Amino acid sequence: MNKVLLPKDDQRLPDSYGIEIKYVTGRTDKLEIASHKLNDGLLEIWTHEDTKISWIPIQNIERIEFDSRFTKMIEIKFENENKK
Repeated sequence: MNKVLLPKDDQRLPDSYGIEIKYVTGRTDKLEIASHKLNDGLLEIWTHEDTKISWIPIQNIERIEFDSRFTKMIEIKFENENKK
């Protein structure tokens, strides 16, 4: 398996984080991802393990949950921004 490794501004940042997507249909996906972003009504996800990109229409999503590694990423981002 080829893991996606994105460049890091801070070495404390995790290589990946967990996301749980609950769809309006009742289905749930749990993924280990390298990054995500919103793009024209789509949730764009880069998975960590298999270098796959997925695009999920926002209207199909009921709820998204992130694990504690994502929270740590946000804390580091704010800490670095406050240093500037």
